[in-house]
Amino acid sequence: MDSKIQQQLFLLSKEVQNCSSEPLVVQSILRFCKAHYSTIHKSTYKFILKAIRLALKHKMHPERLALNAYKAFYLLHHEKRLSAKKLGLEIKGPLLELRFFFEFGLIHIILSQIEWSSGKLEQAFLILNGGLDQLKYKKNKKAALVQLHWMLGVFYYDLNDSKRSFYHYKLSYKSILSSTDIAMRAYIQIGLATIHAKQKNFSRAEELFQITVSISKANDLWLVESRSHYELGMLKKQEKNFVEAEKKMQVSFEIRKENGAIPAMLSSMIGIVEVLIAQNKYPKAESVLTEALQISTKRNLKSKKSKISYLFSVIY
Repeated sequence: MDSKIQQQLFLLSKEVQNCSSEPLVVQSILRFCKAHYSTIHKSTYKFILKAIRLALKHKMHPERLALNAYKAFYLLHHEKRLSAKKLGLEIKGPLLELRFFFEFGLIHIILSQIEWSSGKLEQAFLILNGGLDQLKYKKNKKAALVQLHWMLGVFYYDLNDSKRSFYHYKLSYKSILSSTDIAMRAYIQIGLATIHAKQKNFSRAEELFQITVSISKANDLWLVESRSHYELGMLKKQEKNFVEAEKKMQVSFEIRKENGAIPAMLSSMIGIVEVLIAQNKYPKAESVLTEALQISTKRNLKSKKSKISYLFSVIY
């Protein structure tokens, strides 16, 4: 566990122990989750479960709903997708009614990612656009707009639609608030950098990626750090600097593997294979790809299996 988040969890533990009011414990844990949900540690998950129990005991219905959004995020990360989906569908409506826009946006990210990773691309878009429709006449909704437009930017980029991707990244960036968490800001910056890379503005793209690496290391954001290294690898591949590209992809893979982020880890493996193919290193590429296929089959990650099958055809 990184020292910074370890220290923050220690302080939260002390605060919970010394607090004489259980409702105040719930509020403290909820604040912590909102600020640090993207760090994903088992200790945080234990605090979430504790706070949910206390919220139920003291009939703190709004707080329990918000906490369940963070629980769903952890379930998704640990590949309990059916449980995450069930919980997300149960709470997204009530979260909107209570105007918990940040958690509302987070649930839509979770639900759309589940559909996208299963190959149900149209359903993933319906979830995000449906969320935008529900927000249309709401005030103070920017926290959710940041998340929904960012996710649309990611999906359109995956479909190689740079124009629409850039459009949604820009809308996400325009909706940033002073309260927007560092991880989300960094992800939007990564998105904009990927567009610069696609437009062959390599120096600007690399500058933005390096900034996000620094930000993520300083704030123990391994999700952001791994994504930044992955994108730097893709950038170096575009520049035909294959040695450096493979190094960056490998760093991304190791971070994701260490933290059990299976779909993201497969993305790194696919990236490594693409770099190996570009260097005509077919036996090594086939070995990595075979391992990736075994993992994606076991986890039933259809969108990854499709890409892996395509790369097998390239090798053969």
